[in-house]
Amino acid sequence: MILRYEDVPLYTSRDLRTATTQGEREERVTLTARGGDSQVTVCRQPGPLGCV
Repeated sequence: MILRYEDVPLYTSRDLRTATTQGEREERVTLTARGGDSQVTVCRQPGPLGCV
């Protein structure tokens, strides 16, 4: 479950969709996700998740 995109809390899939349409390709954004009892923060290029 993705909790935050660039330090903005996400409550719905629409929030995530809106967040991923912003930003420049050269930038890096942070994502905070939780799986079970673990939470991780990663850095990636902005844009739709799952696209290369």
